[in-house]
Amino acid sequence: MFNLLMDAELEYVRCFSKELKTKQFSRFWDNELDDMYAYNLTVVQDFISIDDINNIISNEFKHSRRLKKEFLVIEVNGSPSKEFLGDLKMKPSSIDKLYYMGIPTMEYKNMFFNEECKIEEVKTKLEFQEMIKLSILDNASNWGLEFSEDRIRRKVKAYKDNNKLKAFLSYKDAIPMGSCELLSYNKVAKIEDFGVSEKYQRRGFGTTILRDMLKRANELDAEIAYVITDSEDTSNDMYKKCGFKKVGEKTQLIFSFT
Repeated sequence: MFNLLMDAELEYVRCFSKELKTKQFSRFWDNELDDMYAYNLTVVQDFISIDDINNIISNEFKHSRRLKKEFLVIEVNGSPSKEFLGDLKMKPSSIDKLYYMGIPTMEYKNMFFNEECKIEEVKTKLEFQEMIKLSILDNASNWGLEFSEDRIRRKVKAYKDNNKLKAFLSYKDAIPMGSCELLSYNKVAKIEDFGVSEKYQRRGFGTTILRDMLKRANELDAEIAYVITDSEDTSNDMYKKCGFKKVGEKTQLIFSFT
């Protein structure tokens, strides 16, 4: 089953990025948002040697420098050992350890929901405008205004261009206060970019949104849904309380050129 989650994860990236696929890795890039790690990375296949990984990193480094990029992200499945990291000829500037947190979609039946929270798929021009405004308001203080706006506008374009990826807004009293993405692929559903505005947190709205995503995924014949979390993120506790369990890991080796 975990292989299906990894396949869904790559399918999500394809909603935004072009892909060069080889026997050893897949290189993804998005010319419309080339400073977003999630859409500009190289995903290494399993079961290749440390020598092959070093060669891939070296070649991808040269490729990135030719394109005048400011970073290189190499993604591997699992959690690399200290020995593996010690054998890397180029040392990453930082390492992000990420969790796959999964849950059977049928579990929506056992989850709490707040009836004050209304969730709708984003389809109209006005709804997309509301989503853009909400995302910028929620993220500009952390990511900066320019990147926050570029990021959500890129996402909106992908929602319109790709019928696999759905966007949702949640409302209280007709006021947008949360959003989420859902991708259904080969019996698996990916929940992404899930969030609730700070003013509305700790009132059950987040759980209600997750429940709604699981219900929709179940209706699309997905058997399991998952989210990706940072290993050190406090949101892991919230997902666990909702019934999510860690089903796998991946690691991003980030090389910064600045």
